[in-house]
Amino acid sequence: MNSNPELPVIRPNRSVWVLPNGSVVDVETEGKTEDESAFSHGIFVKNWIAHRCDNFFPDPAEVVLAEMIRRRALSLLSLHPEQKQDLDEDGFPNPYSGDIAYNHAAEEQGWVRIKPRTHPQENVIYAETVTLPVSPEAQREIETAARAQNWQVIYLEGGALGNRGWI
Repeated sequence: MNSNPELPVIRPNRSVWVLPNGSVVDVETEGKTEDESAFSHGIFVKNWIAHRCDNFFPDPAEVVLAEMIRRRALSLLSLHPEQKQDLDEDGFPNPYSGDIAYNHAAEEQGWVRIKPRTHPQENVIYAETVTLPVSPEAQREIETAARAQNWQVIYLEGGALGNRGWI
């Protein structure tokens, strides 16, 4: 949730997902590991899936979508096993294992990943998805936030794996 209603949730250097219905999910608050030691877009997707598939969840459409994203991510990981690294360089469990595949699978379903900007001085919001255009609701939310802050939006087509040359 946005603790400051005057500040748009979508803003540069803020990691968020914009879902096809236009709702915005703040990855930094909702995409954390259980011990809150790490957060990422991929952790959010994995937690979102687990909540819908592994617990009772009343919306059958979201359960079906979660299962579809999970299956697709696992399929992408079987094609690109180098994306799954269960241990980090120090031998500890890697919370980011498979993140790019999970991000890509969600983006295939119309989710838009708002990426932190590369250079701190850029007046740009990067919005990544697999295919353009994004849903009208997502585009309206992204463009409204950009206009309110006088930022440019750059849409990146190809998805998390495509933009890294994996597919």
